[in-house]
Amino acid sequence: MELRAPRGLRDFLPAEASRREQLTYTIGQLFDRAGYGLIETPVLEGLDVIETGLHSCADDAFRFCDIDGRLVALRSDLTVPVARMVATRFTDIPVPYRLRYCADIFTEQEQLRGHSRHKTQLGVELIGEEDIEADAEIIRLAIDALRAVDLECFEVHANGDPAQMNALLALIDEEPYRTHIIADETIERAQGYYSGVVFDLFAPGVGSALGGGGRYDHVLADFGRDLPAVGFALDLALVIEALDAQQKKGQDHGKLRIAIPKGTLFADSVTALSNAGLDTSALEKTGRQLVFETDEVIYVIAKPTDVALYVASGVVDCGIGGRDIFMEADFDVLQLADLGYGACKFVVATPADDTRTLAQRALDQGVVRVATTYPRITQRFFDERGIQIELVKLNGNVEIAPLVGIADVIVDIVSTGTTLKENNLVALEDIATSSSWFVANPASARLDPRIFALADQLHP
Repeated sequence: MELRAPRGLRDFLPAEASRREQLTYTIGQLFDRAGYGLIETPVLEGLDVIETGLHSCADDAFRFCDIDGRLVALRSDLTVPVARMVATRFTDIPVPYRLRYCADIFTEQEQLRGHSRHKTQLGVELIGEEDIEADAEIIRLAIDALRAVDLECFEVHANGDPAQMNALLALIDEEPYRTHIIADETIERAQGYYSGVVFDLFAPGVGSALGGGGRYDHVLADFGRDLPAVGFALDLALVIEALDAQQKKGQDHGKLRIAIPKGTLFADSVTALSNAGLDTSALEKTGRQLVFETDEVIYVIAKPTDVALYVASGVVDCGIGGRDIFMEADFDVLQLADLGYGACKFVVATPADDTRTLAQRALDQGVVRVATTYPRITQRFFDERGIQIELVKLNGNVEIAPLVGIADVIVDIVSTGTTLKENNLVALEDIATSSSWFVANPASARLDPRIFALADQLHP
């Protein structure tokens, strides 16, 4: 018996649970005063209902087959359950409907990426109003909610067609709302059901959007009632993280946090940052120290493979690393500038005495055994080629794999090709090129103009 919560789920002890309760109450009362009635939906929904509302497969849903033989799933989103409820239960109630909720959602997440599989969302839905004034009401309410819990510095980044955005900004032209709103053409909500203006909420020190929403005019039609709708939700844990970061900001005085890779890229990275005008004198003799602070910057020295995680999580604002690492990690980071140094390429390599094409190997063998330290890049490459593989994940020295018979070919990065030659291997196909890149956390980049300015200075 394993006496701990499943991966990605957790217990909340009294101090933290009390804080969550207080914030939930404060935001819930704000929504209530604005005329939004409290609703609850089942934690389980029919899988067919979820996928109909999402207009896609619910790949991240926890799925079950209940005793009746129906496929069900833990809700991973509140918009679809609310739409299902309104379409089936509100038929005799006149529109519009103003509804609020505090509910848990669950999404399956890949291991070892530091993501929770449980979130608590606080949200509202305004159903039955198609005018842009409804969008403005929802965005005002999102701003009011964050201000109600004393979050001072945050931005609402909204995107829509020019006519929609002009009308929206004209409606929200008063303070304190206008200060917080930014027109941002890069905003795209992950769910495919959005049909108009969409928005995300960002706060300094938090690597992900605190929440977001937008207009979804066609979801209810999928359940038999063609009603316009708009809404948003906040992630309670991220709101708390933003409040903690706000308190901490006074301690580091808003300094830019930059991750620099150890090893072969370190010296060139320091030079690049110095040439861009940053004070790097503290990095001249690092020893075993890993964090260095100047008047403007906090430098974090990290393993090259960890830079992507640090940037994506928001513990640093930006960083430098090999593109190979960012491709393999597949985290949400903005790749802003190719710095040019550390150039190499991904190749498929094979023993020199067997240079059959990959297609021929697949025909001869059925399945090709591939060894690599880059499983995601490798799997994507062979999937795109339609070649079935058995993937062997190694932590280094993959060149030995064909020599001892654990794999037929390898996928690795090469610069000069000397190591391949010394192990009687030859490059069979190129997959992609790699060099050092300056990358940024998407939330930090949207909030801090210094990041794009630094990217311009770093561009060779």
